[in-house]
Amino acid sequence: MDFPRDAIEGSLSARFEAVVRRHADQPALRCDRLAWSYRDLNRCANLVACRLLPAPAAAAPVLLLLGHGALEIIALLAVLKSGRAYVALDPDTPPARLATIAADVGAEWVLTRRSLAPLAAALAPKVVELPAAATLLAAARDPDFAAVAERDPTPGTTPDQLASLAYTSGSTGTPKGVMRSHRCSLHRCWLFQRDHRVGAGDRIAHLFGCGFVAAEVDVYGALLNGGCLCCYPVRELGFGPLAAWLAAERITLLHPPPAWWRRFLDHLSEPPDLPALRTVFLAGEAVHGHDVARMRRWLPDCIIEHRLSSSESSAIARHLITPDMPVAEGALPVGQPVTDKEVLLLAADGRAVAPGEVGEIAVQSRYLSPGYWRQPALTASKFVAVAGQPGMRRYRTGDLGRLAPDGNLFHLGRIDRQVKIRGHRVEPGEIEVALQGLDSVAAAAVVTRPDPVGDPILVACLTLRPGFAADADDLRARLARVLPAHLLPSRFEFHPALPLTANGKIDRVTLAAARGPASPAPVETPPRGLLEEEIAGIWRTVLGLEAVDRSADFFALGGDSLRAAQVIAHLNREHAPSRALPLTALYQAPTIAGLAERAERARAAGGALSLTAPG
Repeated sequence: MDFPRDAIEGSLSARFEAVVRRHADQPALRCDRLAWSYRDLNRCANLVACRLLPAPAAAAPVLLLLGHGALEIIALLAVLKSGRAYVALDPDTPPARLATIAADVGAEWVLTRRSLAPLAAALAPKVVELPAAATLLAAARDPDFAAVAERDPTPGTTPDQLASLAYTSGSTGTPKGVMRSHRCSLHRCWLFQRDHRVGAGDRIAHLFGCGFVAAEVDVYGALLNGGCLCCYPVRELGFGPLAAWLAAERITLLHPPPAWWRRFLDHLSEPPDLPALRTVFLAGEAVHGHDVARMRRWLPDCIIEHRLSSSESSAIARHLITPDMPVAEGALPVGQPVTDKEVLLLAADGRAVAPGEVGEIAVQSRYLSPGYWRQPALTASKFVAVAGQPGMRRYRTGDLGRLAPDGNLFHLGRIDRQVKIRGHRVEPGEIEVALQGLDSVAAAAVVTRPDPVGDPILVACLTLRPGFAADADDLRARLARVLPAHLLPSRFEFHPALPLTANGKIDRVTLAAARGPASPAPVETPPRGLLEEEIAGIWRTVLGLEAVDRSADFFALGGDSLRAAQVIAHLNREHAPSRALPLTALYQAPTIAGLAERAERARAAGGALSLTAPG
């Protein structure tokens, strides 16, 4: 479907309704074995919007506490239709952090589902509990509701109006809300359609909830261009069933975190039959020549787009790698600036660096975030008006870059200490603040190091107060009460004192290069039997450990969702189909002994890996 440039000067809801009028009977959303046409989805959103319209349009953004799936998509469309902005929250985030975000938003309203209603009630005074997605779909098709469901609200939304807030990790220990206007989000969607000609034949994968910043381009890229958004609950299912799902859903555009995509490719035993898949988007982490070679082995006809973007500036640059393009070893460029974005490389004093030199990446455009929610000083320091060009602003990203002679931009990491861990933007300072709030911790520094397969992990380097023992399990459990899973360190190291630089600051460079003593993990009960020995061997490889106790908790040893998927994939590859296990098995039985028992029970029952999310 054509996306005229003047539509950028409208609203997200108006663009969606224009698509509905043209593609009413075309598929819009597939999730949990249910399918919505554009007419269905629009009616569902209108029914929910009726609950919000009595509230004044100038009120605070609406919280969405729904998680990945159809209800979240319906809810965000409803909020936009009502003339309000939304903040998508991940229900798996610790309640304390959710409360911090809700307080910063000043939220009055929260949309949620029944199972999350008690948590929602602690975040905002007005709770709207949505019915199940299937119930909403039935109501949208019920003639008795037609009068309400067919009526599109007309809130008079302007392009400069706030559409959403995306909360990111903050260097001061407090998350900050990046504002997104309708114009900014529409421009990114316009670019997506312009660059990839998205239309009614496209089926775009939706892997993570909208609390994951990168999900916006998938949701809007599909629904504002006539494509179909297909939900795959990657957290529940992992990458084991992914190839079969991609084939069954005929996915054409896929946007996975690079770390997940590498694990998926590593565990393929034969080329997947995915003739519909034409482009894989990789962003948020460095991509290397060997990643392209690995992908071409299994998907030789697929295009790769490596790109650079941020919450504050949306898309910045893109590098398209076609199947016949030669690719050098080493890190790949992030490419050329996208349309309507000018990229500058600046020295510390703000002047442009000489060609070929390293500088801070700055983006100049009319399509940047309005700034940070309720933080005018921070906004003024990061976003600067460009003299003589009305509407043009410059944003300094905090990223380092270098321009190659051919004009391609290379991303060289952060000026500050912000890092990307499995696609999440992480400020180590936020983790340090949480650690230093614990009574046992005297000093803390968080650094990154590569794990056994080369992906970055968070390492907490600590000095303890007198009288406290080095107990990584206890520290991890206490951090999990205030930090989301992607901010939890994979490894804890304990030092008599942290090294200092000449000016008295913690020497994080030395800590990142060193490997201090970790919390002792004696093997009191070694694995028993062949299956436990096999599982222990997988754990040692995945976690980079020399020995593992049969009763040790996988996640306490540094495991995470990626490594959990890797363990299950290894186990199923050796024993499928008779012992095939779902990814949730490791969460429910996170010890060697427990997982072995699950595997034995699956074998006895002739179990097979489910392709659907657990109930």
